[in-house]
Amino acid sequence: MPGMKRKYTKIVNATADPAHNIVAGEPFMINLLAPKGQPFQFAVVSADERSRAFTRIIPFPIEAETGPCHLSVVEIIPAYAGILITLSGLQSNEAVVLKCNCGNKGYETKGTADEKGIFKAAVQTGVKGKQSGKLEFELKAQSCKVGMQIPWGKGAEKFQ
Repeated sequence: MPGMKRKYTKIVNATADPAHNIVAGEPFMINLLAPKGQPFQFAVVSADERSRAFTRIIPFPIEAETGPCHLSVVEIIPAYAGILITLSGLQSNEAVVLKCNCGNKGYETKGTADEKGIFKAAVQTGVKGKQSGKLEFELKAQSCKVGMQIPWGKGAEKFQ
């Protein structure tokens, strides 16, 4: 798409793939065109399939920091209909309150960080009868308070 920023990742293949113009031992590019917060999963497998490595990357993360805390949001259902909120930097087993407001629908839920100080919550964003909107959320803990707005629905995904 014209005028869009593109994120490229270099991959080196030990074997040639002439059908895709890949020369053995030379790097080739993978074009990652995605909206913010969308994860990509990759596997690198040896020719004999004995060695394997797996990874997940988010080329355009949705993040915020405040004090010791780091907030990240990952799209888990297209058009941000579902997101995974992760808050790290908390104390072990620290109490967390998540307040969400999506249209006229608001709710509050309480949880606890794990022993590593990480709190995760999956949130469904849609509102019945609406094609799009904004989810506003805030996380409060003794260590920090952080929040943001996430657009959802039709037109919410802006490819980078």
